[in-house]
Amino acid sequence: MTITINLSKKNEKLFRDYAKKNKISLNKLIIDTVKEKIEDEYDIAIANQAYEEYLKDGQKSRPIQELWDELDEHKLILEGLKDLKDNNLHDGEKVIRGIEKKYLK
Repeated sequence: MTITINLSKKNEKLFRDYAKKNKISLNKLIIDTVKEKIEDEYDIAIANQAYEEYLKDGQKSRPIQELWDELDEHKLILEGLKDLKDNNLHDGEKVIRGIEKKYLK
């Protein structure tokens, strides 16, 4: 797809000089810049939504270490399930016994 944009001479020079300095094409510069802008706006929207939920929940938070510990637990469980799957253990009791044996000594 082709898109045409009208630039002032000043902006054209700015864009071309920047692309040249960074050894990228003008096309790549524009695509990357627009994508980055979209990603930034998405991140801001997610952050705003999280902040609204935080306010709605009475500004409750918890120590970051709790989050890290929780994520570590989930990681261990997922690794255990993957190990068990790789060993073709699909029975529920075998899965639980395998996780307990490997991670909950």
